[in-house]
Amino acid sequence: MRKAPRKKVRTERHTRRCGICNSPEREAIERDFISWQRPSAICTQYGIKSRSSLNLHTRALRLDERRDANIRGALSRFVERSATVKPTASSFVSACAILAKLDSNGQIVDRMEIGRTRNPLFERMSRIELLEFAKTGILPGWVTPQERATLF
Repeated sequence: MRKAPRKKVRTERHTRRCGICNSPEREAIERDFISWQRPSAICTQYGIKSRSSLNLHTRALRLDERRDANIRGALSRFVERSATVKPTASSFVSACAILAKLDSNGQIVDRMEIGRTRNPLFERMSRIELLEFAKTGILPGWVTPQERATLF
């Protein structure tokens, strides 16, 4: 299904009339949106009366494009919430793997692995060990030095 074409927004008119553009917290609101905070949480935190106001603002300034480019932020939030949301093991490991391949600009830097496409070490780790590794980078004590060398 194709998206409907966007209406062109006159930025100067929007800026004059928009409550978010004229808010002293504008930068923080936009930063939170780009870093994948939930729109409803942003509205609550900054006292924005309706989500439609936030949607109009983000569309007018094309912040959704910047947000989409910030996939690192979305994956980081997914990994952080995994302690409470209970993702499947494969989705959690996939998110960690993709996150590990992103550089600071959000571009994928694919590392070449010889022999295997997946590391079996992750399959042997428990959910708690995977979460600990994702949060701190610390491997469980049972991992041998040879296995550690296969990760990095």
